[in-house]
Amino acid sequence: MLKNTFIHIPGLGSKREKDLWAKGVMTWDDLAALPNPRLDPNWRADSLKAWDAQDMDHFATKLPPKEHWRLAASFPAETIFVDIETTGFSADYDHITIIGWSLGGTFKVMVNGRDNPNSFLRDLAKSKAMVTFNGRCFDAKFLIRLFGANVLPTAHADLRFLCRVLGWSGGQKNIEAELGLTRQTHVQDGEEAVFLWNQYVHGRNPAQKKQALRDLIIYNHADIEGMKVIFDACLDRLAEAGLPNQTGLFAALAATPDFSDPDRFPFSLDLLKK
Repeated sequence: MLKNTFIHIPGLGSKREKDLWAKGVMTWDDLAALPNPRLDPNWRADSLKAWDAQDMDHFATKLPPKEHWRLAASFPAETIFVDIETTGFSADYDHITIIGWSLGGTFKVMVNGRDNPNSFLRDLAKSKAMVTFNGRCFDAKFLIRLFGANVLPTAHADLRFLCRVLGWSGGQKNIEAELGLTRQTHVQDGEEAVFLWNQYVHGRNPAQKKQALRDLIIYNHADIEGMKVIFDACLDRLAEAGLPNQTGLFAALAATPDFSDPDRFPFSLDLLKK
């Protein structure tokens, strides 16, 4: 997708980009072959240099945040999907309980007070883009407070805003329902997630504590896998609107947990069904 993108070039906006696509000008090479006296003569060399260096910051800083999905779609296997659970909604007063993430074909989780965050930080550092749902307003604020701003990829695709542009509104679970998905989990919202965390932290029955954490992780994992389905649906709708076809990129990356510690992932992955 990135090599089909022109709006990172100074002086070339989204309307002209769509016009170029409609005329069959689909790649940087196609555009470079046209007379473009108003464009920076170095745009192609700069773009190729950044591409060869895998410099996502070059593109992320030139693209509007609402277009960062293009970076994720260009490197699906190197895009990290992130979802957090918290004790509440205020990044100033509440804190993260668990962080779930998927990079490539693996789902991992960090449980606050139990796990070292280094695995998460290493995967963030390896990622070319981050995908969340409503993460610019929520997840990123908590993560920045905990780890600092520099650990997050500059390219951050927030699916909530992409969905809104494409005609889907509401929260993630509402959009999943519109897409015909049914969650195979009994936990349905963030309030229940807070209850499960409190049960895990303050409960006295070891079996119930373990089950509460298990249910919380399953709920978080369902959010991660749901984002992949939503992202693919967005790409399908974008293709229908005339953008270069990038369909089905994330379906192949349904993430299996790391079963190295059976106490952490004692569950199946049949989380979402149509």
